[in-house]
Amino acid sequence: MAKIGIDFGTSYSTVCRINPKTGKAEPIRINGEDKIPSILYYSPDGGDPMVGKEAFDMFELCRSIDDIDEVKRHIRGIVSGMKRKMNPDFRKRFADGRELSYVDMIAEFFSFIKQEIEQTVFVDEKVTGVCVTHPVDFADYKKQILVEAAKKAGFKEVKMLMEPIAAAMGYKDNDFDYLNKSILIYDFGGGTFDLAFVKFDGNGDHITLPPMGDEDCGGENIDRILYDAWDGIVYQESRRHIAKNQGEIDLPFLKAVCQRQKEFLSAYFKKLPQYTLRVSIGNVSRQMPMTRELWEDMISNVIDKTIVLTKQMLEVVEREHFTVDKILLIGGSSRFPQVKEELEKLLPGKVQAFEDADIAVAKGAAIFANESAIPKKKCYCRMDGKEMDTSMRCCPNCGTPNFKYDYRFQNVEYSSEVPLQKPVANIERCFCLSCGKQIDTSIEFCSCGAKNIKYKVGLS
Repeated sequence: MAKIGIDFGTSYSTVCRINPKTGKAEPIRINGEDKIPSILYYSPDGGDPMVGKEAFDMFELCRSIDDIDEVKRHIRGIVSGMKRKMNPDFRKRFADGRELSYVDMIAEFFSFIKQEIEQTVFVDEKVTGVCVTHPVDFADYKKQILVEAAKKAGFKEVKMLMEPIAAAMGYKDNDFDYLNKSILIYDFGGGTFDLAFVKFDGNGDHITLPPMGDEDCGGENIDRILYDAWDGIVYQESRRHIAKNQGEIDLPFLKAVCQRQKEFLSAYFKKLPQYTLRVSIGNVSRQMPMTRELWEDMISNVIDKTIVLTKQMLEVVEREHFTVDKILLIGGSSRFPQVKEELEKLLPGKVQAFEDADIAVAKGAAIFANESAIPKKKCYCRMDGKEMDTSMRCCPNCGTPNFKYDYRFQNVEYSSEVPLQKPVANIERCFCLSCGKQIDTSIEFCSCGAKNIKYKVGLS
């Protein structure tokens, strides 16, 4: 019975397995690609949905249809950005009358992956197990949605793992020289940002400080900045906002254009002193002159959010008398030249891009999916010397955070019998006084075990 790892991303998802001949994690290509667009398309005429590349191609095809009403009919069937939007109470109604939850839609996505690889890779066996990764700062109700979706897709064994921890496991699988190295995982993806500090000791075991993350900081935020810039140009010229005219349906297409423009600028602006962006909005072609300085100024607020969290993590690392040998860049948004430049200011000469940045997390997930059990190892409290093991977050005697806690024990599996929790709106953010992790006022205890002094009882 085969087991796989899935990095379920905001824009793209990746899948990995353990090669039985080499024992190493490797990507599974679907439709000839390592990355699968995290998108669905439900036809207004009913039937099974299109998934991944087919759904993305359908979205692109809509741009060539002249009939506005017909385009709107099809656009209603497009589902994207599920990772950021998922809500247990939300139901999406489609043109053919069906009404689906996020569990239903994500299950369709996972089911497609399962069926594809059973037909192409695991021809003689069923895929029964999966590890699905998630951001550090990911609400429990969202994790539960992912678990329910995976089970509905036909996976019998479902594990969960934080994305930066998965990336660390993928790094260990890639690098033979990992022993006695201290690595800071900088994971900047399409929708989220995560940080994890990992120290590999002489036995290859890793010691982790509490990870940090921001669930609302990623490439999509930069897409929005570009969209707002185009909207500003339209308003300056026409005194109206985009898509305010009756019958204008460029909004979803423009968002897709912004994503491609962002990827182009991040890849080529080192070589281009300036560039003119062009787009058709309505029946009018518009342009936006761009220089590297202007581009970096536009995205600086998003990049700065990741740098602030990185500084906080480095403060915790220093406080616990650790050092960082290298910063490992993970995720598509980590390719921005500005990211490396800012990180080099913090730790010169220690910034390194992960060789397989797009599949690093999925590789770790595949490794974890195939671990029959996580071995608990003996350790001792650094304050009172009490014997513990690596599954304990803090000392049961004095409450001191256990810095040999293995974060792979966290949220390994959720029960399908537990009802989905509802999200809580308008919660203030704060920081743990013990480890510095960003938390919110609805959380009584930090993941490190420390009491949250800003906890508001009424939100629990």
